[in-house]
Parts: sequence; structure tokens; C-alpha cells
Amino acid sequence: MVNGAASGTAPFTVTPLNDEQTLEFFGTRTPTPAQVVEWMKDFNPSSIRERWQGVYVVSQIDGRPAQIHFTGFSGD
Repeated sequence: MVNGAASGTAPFTVTPLNDEQTLEFFGTRTPTPAQVVEWMKDFNPSSIRERWQGVYVVSQIDGRPAQIHFTGFSGD
């Protein structure tokens, strides 16, 4: 169950990576779809979110938003 997107972490919501996290994980604030897909293969959401929370990343192509990638986990 997801209540929606939020500006801050809260149960049952998804929030974007902040600028510092994006730069830390990708080395850029504008990751490409391929970079995000590769990162998601080994990323552990519990390193930055609690149970019942998700995270999303907007990837870019040629400086324009291309895809929204979601990850996270339930509280089970």
C-alpha cells in the first residue's frame, strides 16, 4: 500500500533521492537509465529508508527526464 509521493520520508510513501544521495550513488545529479538500472541490481533500500517506504530516481537522457525508477520494500 502506498499513500503517494512525499517530500520527506514517511510510512507508506515514496520519496526521491536527495541531491547528495544522487551524487553519492551515481557520481552525477543526472543519472542515465542504464546507470539507475545497474545501481538497482545491488542497492539495498534499507540503507536509506525504513520498512514501508520507497525511493525513486528520475533518470535523464540528454538533460531531460526519461524514466522514473522505483524501489523499496514492504514491512513484511
